[in-house]
Amino acid sequence: MGNTAAAPAEVQQAPALPDLGKLQISRNYPGTIVQVLENVNGKLKLKEDEIKKTNSLIDELIKKDLIEGLKKKSKAFELIYQKIVWTGSSYEGLKISHPDEFDLNIVLRFPFKSDLIKISPRNDVPGFVTIKNFKKALDTIEADPKWRPAYKELLKWADDSGNLLTNKVREWMESIVVKFSNEYNVGKPENKKIIVRKSGPAMTLWLGKLSIDVVPVFGFTSPPPSPIRVPRPMNREWFIVPKPLNGQTDIKDAWRVSFYEFEKDILRDYGTIKPAIKLIKKLRDTQDWKSLYSYAIKSAALWMKEEGGISGNEKIDITFLKLLKGIQTYLDKGFLPFYWEKRANMLRMNDVERKNLANRIARLIIKIEENWVSNPSYIGELIYTMSKPAASGGPPLPDIGKLEISRYPGTIVQVLENVNGKLKLKEDEIKKTNSLIDGLIKKDLIEGLKKKSKAFELIYQKIVWTGSSYEGLKISHPDEFDLNIVLRFPFKSDLIKTGTEKLTTRRSDLSRTSAKPLKKRYQNLRISPRNDVPGFVTIKNFKKALDTIEADPKWRPAYTELLKWADDSGNLLTNKVREWMEGIVVKFSNEYNVGKPENKKIIVRKSGPAMTLWLGKLSIDVVPVFGFTSPPPSPIRVPRPMNREWFIVPKPLNGQTDIKDAWRVSFYEFEKDILRDYGTIKPAIKLIKKLRDTQDWKSLYSYGIKTAALWMKEKGELSANEKIDITFLKLLKGIQKYLDTSFLPFYWEKRANMLRMNDVERKNLANRIARLIIKIEENWVSNPSYIGELICP
Repeated sequence: MGNTAAAPAEVQQAPALPDLGKLQISRNYPGTIVQVLENVNGKLKLKEDEIKKTNSLIDELIKKDLIEGLKKKSKAFELIYQKIVWTGSSYEGLKISHPDEFDLNIVLRFPFKSDLIKISPRNDVPGFVTIKNFKKALDTIEADPKWRPAYKELLKWADDSGNLLTNKVREWMESIVVKFSNEYNVGKPENKKIIVRKSGPAMTLWLGKLSIDVVPVFGFTSPPPSPIRVPRPMNREWFIVPKPLNGQTDIKDAWRVSFYEFEKDILRDYGTIKPAIKLIKKLRDTQDWKSLYSYAIKSAALWMKEEGGISGNEKIDITFLKLLKGIQTYLDKGFLPFYWEKRANMLRMNDVERKNLANRIARLIIKIEENWVSNPSYIGELIYTMSKPAASGGPPLPDIGKLEISRYPGTIVQVLENVNGKLKLKEDEIKKTNSLIDGLIKKDLIEGLKKKSKAFELIYQKIVWTGSSYEGLKISHPDEFDLNIVLRFPFKSDLIKTGTEKLTTRRSDLSRTSAKPLKKRYQNLRISPRNDVPGFVTIKNFKKALDTIEADPKWRPAYTELLKWADDSGNLLTNKVREWMEGIVVKFSNEYNVGKPENKKIIVRKSGPAMTLWLGKLSIDVVPVFGFTSPPPSPIRVPRPMNREWFIVPKPLNGQTDIKDAWRVSFYEFEKDILRDYGTIKPAIKLIKKLRDTQDWKSLYSYGIKTAALWMKEKGELSANEKIDITFLKLLKGIQKYLDTSFLPFYWEKRANMLRMNDVERKNLANRIARLIIKIEENWVSNPSYIGELICP
């Protein structure tokens, strides 16, 4: 919950209806707007047989197996367990899909009288409380024979101030659930095993297609502390939940308050309000409004009911439109107060997301009003017809039960080999493209740059093609390329020694007159690893080394140009090298383009450390780099064998624009060797890249996938001898594990994290992949074509 203090948003009444629209009547939802919405709402009702079957299964699992099993795993649990309370949309009558996701609160009781503790509201995080004096109250049971076996277990829940800690209670519950599941799963077939995964304050138990979020809570029948609202009548329990605070990992004693049972009473049998909530939840899913979560929709309905914005006595069409307009108003104002604590904001999105969503809903409301009378079926289709999702959401998973005859017949191995075959680039396309870019780069670009810069002419060494096109990992047309232009230092740095060792060099290209002073000054040049940004190095004393060529007639024309690359400390600057390269490339392209037709011109654009050269549909990212054959400085890993060059790349640091002398290390050629001809690993990487694109996992970038494969190969988790299906699934599970643990180390410098996303993105992606893995395993034998469709529809 947010912590912004503000008055609750004022809910506007719905304006007069409607303006007539011009759309044709659809055959899908005939009738008036009321009939259409009732029709759609009927489709959202869960099937009774599904509900009974599911309830029977989870009732046995939870009451008979889980609770009794946990009692055996923990004396503390046996003594403080009180009851289970099912929460969430499945038990509120607000579920709009199959009954396969459930929320379970395991209610615990304190082992002492509740008046021994103090429940204090949090002003820093409204909607949360702290349980004070927990340790002191716990000490009252230390000598009690009944509680003595549990005392030490419970004592771990308190901090030094004696407050009850959310993370310790969660960790305790997680540990005993894992112990239970490990024992429970022995001897059971895969589809009967319980899979345990963590998610926020809950653990998710997966049993086949069913998922149950399990949360430990404590219940109270006494009124909550002010300014938290006291329910009227105070006839049920309210709870505290160990919910972690977004972005505030240092706060461990803040418990979220929950009034689930009171909210259920408020909305029970209340006319058209619950059906309207379900319609808006379905509209949200269809329109892909990801940041509008279900509890926010319910919160808006609770406020609007209290303030008279909706009554429940009106027909479904009016309640639906009023609630939608109310939600848009809250979004527009930027504040939706928590129903039980007005200072807490229920809108969990940044300003850009909020404004965008408010505008999208506002435009949709206009369309709805235009078609209110003339074309109500259009509104039904808006809510229920699943169009192609927005780019941010990714395509929906196919309904396994409704798949037509697939384009991917055969076993899982055959299916994946079939898909991988589709990802291979066409030889004629590759040859045609290679011929074009070879002529452009070698004949035109490099020779042109030599004419534009004396420094370039002298320090240019070679070109190295990198990226997926040249690693055999490209999964689309060969129209995007990565080109490293390898430069050499004017003092032959390919034999540089790092750390405190003396720098040596080959002097064959330097004049005899410059050799002597070179030896004297050159010994101070250093490649130093960065501790503040692991995986980067600084080239120190570049200016001092450069001064050794100042008097050399060969280098004199380039000296002034190169001198601009150093800062006041004499270090080599990434931004200066990039700007120099950009400058001469732009000069070249301006001259090259004269007299050429538009489709033959080179268009130059900047992108990170690279410039992108566009020639028609082809794009080439050009990056200046420096190469070394001497080992990199510790703690950067030294490749074995050390038989190729490694490079430094002028990559800007995300969000750290003041650091200009940090060069990223790159071992592209060594990585290519590691994965060359290595069985099914490269095909598996390609399959996962395609799966990522199809499922729209934008934050999982290609180098992250390759890094996971490199580590898993080294650790023996991937083998060249396994078939494609096993390698694919192992690599996908490995990536999910790295996301779950929040750290994927750079293969060459373990301190650097290759996961470039915030915690919310990471957790979301980890959960999405975990769910997908379950679906893949369910269909591994019975429906392998489904997996082919997932990857390459």
